[in-house]
Amino acid sequence: MMEARIRTRLAVFNPTVLKIYNDSHLHSHHQAMRAQPNPESHFRVYIVSPSFANKSSLVRHRMVLNELREEMKLIHALQITAKDQEKINSAAATD
Repeated sequence: MMEARIRTRLAVFNPTVLKIYNDSHLHSHHQAMRAQPNPESHFRVYIVSPSFANKSSLVRHRMVLNELREEMKLIHALQITAKDQEKINSAAATD
């Protein structure tokens, strides 16, 4: 459910790659997580988008967090890797 919400929200960036990993099961045994009403608490997002062109890593993260502001009220932890499509392409060309 939360993964679908994240995917829908991040579609605004027209990502060329979007991978969402639900790592909640790795943390379910933690005392703090047992009392949480939402069992989906820990996520990793890998997103590549032309929307991130010429933006610093900090700005890209802020863009993602701003888009997920409502979901962040329910998520305990979110790890973000946000890449610029042009940099991915240029790195591949130099390999």
